[in-house]
Amino acid sequence: MASTNSSQALSGIPLVQRFTLRHLTLLIEFVNLFVNGYLTYTKATSASVVCIEGGAFNCDAVTNSIYSVIVGIPVAYLGLGLHIVVFLLLLLEPRFKFLRDYGVLTIFGITLFGFAFHCYLTFASIVWIQALCIWCLSAHTLTGLSLITTSVRLYRQYFGARAA
Repeated sequence: MASTNSSQALSGIPLVQRFTLRHLTLLIEFVNLFVNGYLTYTKATSASVVCIEGGAFNCDAVTNSIYSVIVGIPVAYLGLGLHIVVFLLLLLEPRFKFLRDYGVLTIFGITLFGFAFHCYLTFASIVWIQALCIWCLSAHTLTGLSLITTSVRLYRQYFGARAA
C-alpha cells in the first residue's frame, strides 16, 4: 500500500486518468482520420470507392463530381488536412499555455467550419448529384459528433461548469 502511494507521488501522475470529453473528441477525430484518409487515398490513386450499391448510394458519382474539387484541390485532401489539424490541436492542448487557454475555442471554430462545409457538400450531393456516399456521410456524422463534444467543452470552459 505504501509503495503504490509513494510511486504515484514520485511520478506526479495519477495511476488512473479520468476519461474526459477531450479524450472522446480525440477518439472521434481518430476515426475521422481513418475515414478521410480512405477518401484521400482513393482520390490520390484514382481507385474506386467501396460503397453500398443500389438505391440512393453511388460513392463514385459523389467523389468524382464537380463538387469534389474546390480551386483545384480535392475536398478529400481538405477534409484530411482539417482533421489532422484538429487531432494535433487536441493532442497538444495540455502541453502549451496558448492551447490550454484558446485551444477549445480554436477547435470549435475549425470544427464548425468543417461541419458547415460538410452540410453544403451533403446538400449538393442530395440536390444536384442525386446520389449519396456512405463514406462522406460518415465523415459528416463524425464531424458533427466532434462539434457537439467541442461545443460542450466550450460551454463548460466559458460558463463555469465542470472542467472539460
